[in-house]
Amino acid sequence: MSDSPVAPAPAAGTTSTVRAIAWAALVLAVLAVFVAFARQQWTQSMRRDAVVLERFNALPVFSLTERSAREFGSRELNGKIWLADFIFTTCPGPCPQMSERFYELQQALKRSPDVKLVSFTVWPEYDKPEVLTAYAKRFNADAEKWLFLTGEKRVIYDLAHKGFMLGITDKESGREILKEGEFVHSTKIALVDRRGVVRGYYDSTAPE
Repeated sequence: MSDSPVAPAPAAGTTSTVRAIAWAALVLAVLAVFVAFARQQWTQSMRRDAVVLERFNALPVFSLTERSAREFGSRELNGKIWLADFIFTTCPGPCPQMSERFYELQQALKRSPDVKLVSFTVWPEYDKPEVLTAYAKRFNADAEKWLFLTGEKRVIYDLAHKGFMLGITDKESGREILKEGEFVHSTKIALVDRRGVVRGYYDSTAPE
């Protein structure tokens, strides 16, 4: 018989502890792999769903008159996100529909104080502040959320043509078929970012 010492058998409690630690380590490893996979899937999903906005024109500095008769322009909109459209108060065609759409947006964006709605008149000779005030009341326009601007015609038309790249045509522009107070203008809504750069155009007459 050998005289070599025999190692004592591990106690039952020690074996159970080692086994528990091993199982805990395995569970933690599986959880770590699961969390990493879930995070990767979520990130990829967010990237797929993200809307990448283009960059169009940077708008020039402008100053016009709000329906409240106060001076209002690009300085007051600096740092804000805003939506713009071009209308006139006697418009029998799409303008009321565009203003209805702006009202819907006003209601949807009540809790977003940094988002403004701005309607420019294409007939500033007629749409004075008091006329715009009456028009705004028709659509329950919030004076802080939805602004109506009038002013010098050249400033408005240059802003539309050269800034927003949206067309406006009236009798003075060479369309002899038009009568006084008739206009052909875009029905698009423009999205402007906090730096005054146009980031998107949307059809105001489309349901979506």
